Amino acid sequence: MKVPLFFFVFFTLFISITESRTFDDDIAWAVNTLYGFGVQSDGSFGTKPNLGWKTALAYTANIDFQDWRGKFTDKDTRMDHGLALVRKKIPNNFIWNDWNDDDGWWAVMSLRYYERYGDPFYLQTAINIWNYLNPRWIVPSSKCAAGGMYETQDNTYISSIATNLNIVFSSKLYEITRDTKYLNSAINSVNFIEKWTRGKDCIMDGVDLKSNCGVSTACYTYNTGLYIMGLSFLSAASGNSTYWQKAYTLAGQSLKHQGWFDSQGIMTRDSLNCDDGIAFNGQYVRGFAYMYQSNRQDPNKIILPFLKRQFDSLRSKDRNGDSYGVHWNGPYVKADACSQQAALDAVVAGLIVGGNTDSFQFHIQNKAALSLGVSSNKVVLSPPNSQLWSARRRGNGYYLIVSAAGTCVSSSGSLVACQQDSRDQQWKISPTNDGAWFAFVNAKSGLAMDSKCSHSVGSAVSTSNRSNSDCQKWSFAQ
Repeated sequence: MKVPLFFFVFFTLFISITESRTFDDDIAWAVNTLYGFGVQSDGSFGTKPNLGWKTALAYTANIDFQDWRGKFTDKDTRMDHGLALVRKKIPNNFIWNDWNDDDGWWAVMSLRYYERYGDPFYLQTAINIWNYLNPRWIVPSSKCAAGGMYETQDNTYISSIATNLNIVFSSKLYEITRDTKYLNSAINSVNFIEKWTRGKDCIMDGVDLKSNCGVSTACYTYNTGLYIMGLSFLSAASGNSTYWQKAYTLAGQSLKHQGWFDSQGIMTRDSLNCDDGIAFNGQYVRGFAYMYQSNRQDPNKIILPFLKRQFDSLRSKDRNGDSYGVHWNGPYVKADACSQQAALDAVVAGLIVGGNTDSFQFHIQNKAALSLGVSSNKVVLSPPNSQLWSARRRGNGYYLIVSAAGTCVSSSGSLVACQQDSRDQQWKISPTNDGAWFAFVNAKSGLAMDSKCSHSVGSAVSTSNRSNSDCQKWSFAQ
């Protein structure tokens, strides 16, 4: 039988395009496929409106992708369009029902958006959600289960998931604002989990005040994942490494929880449907990813191997093109927006597994289009695109700023031998509120890199108190 020539041309072109895609591009197409399932009038994904907590998860995964791939100036206009539709549907700070955890998911998404893009609207949204939930729906110290959060606003069940979300976004709000009311709320919620629902290898579901504070011992993957995430964020925000160690210990224990994994260590599902359970698994994976990104340590080598197992299995056993099904260990079942969203947490974590999130190269320019340069081991302004720098990721959004000679920028503006754990050499690259401009804030001093708005080549770059001055704004060119 003769095969038409156009078939060979098409097949060759298909192979060529597929093979030319980079690792980042491949993961980007998984994100693209989510949008390909459709964005509805309420901002949800799929073939019909279905706005809910999983919509917040989908947008959070999109933000994680943009953040972890290290292209600081990228912004997904599809995401902004979708979120504008969500805001139109639920304009009251994303508060749309009486389930407290649903509000918490949107608070976490809002904070991730603020961290990545610097839009003050989303920071204020998270603050408004916190004010709505705290302290009104937190159990007071006079009752059992103190520090826990009510599941809904019309019952007496204290749920671990609502409480864990409170730990997550309270910790982030403390890190951003340094207001101790957020820190105290996070710590009180941790104390509830440790006293009432911390099992030997999982976080149990909650406490029922009607049954004399009886504990519901059911263990769901998302409760454990969110507690790991919350402890990691609290450790980073407070500077207390004990919380991260608690997270890491629980992570190791939970990997042995019976029924969550197959014999190869892949997360399992016992349903052909894309229900809440598959989204639960996605949040367990996200907890591991955030734990690693918070301080880039894995002393017992449990985080990265776990993430790699899920990533590899999804891509080899539960994939059709760029679509992902509900069974991460196979076989592939027809994908939809629900299964794609849940899988994105593990697929996007592939950026961590592949090391693609570790180091990025840029020219760094001020508002006068002069580049960050080097002269006599000092940071100075130089002609455009004359010096290439590497941003080498450390924990919790901090980076080493490394010159072509391999030296690192210190808080004084001097170039010194790099010490990856030195806070004097770590800089947070924080988006400002006017688009593609960023501030470099030193971890030790809290001061921002400042060009003094100079237009002169050779001018020294120093540090000063953080402000919204144009002198502290920098952009990237790759």
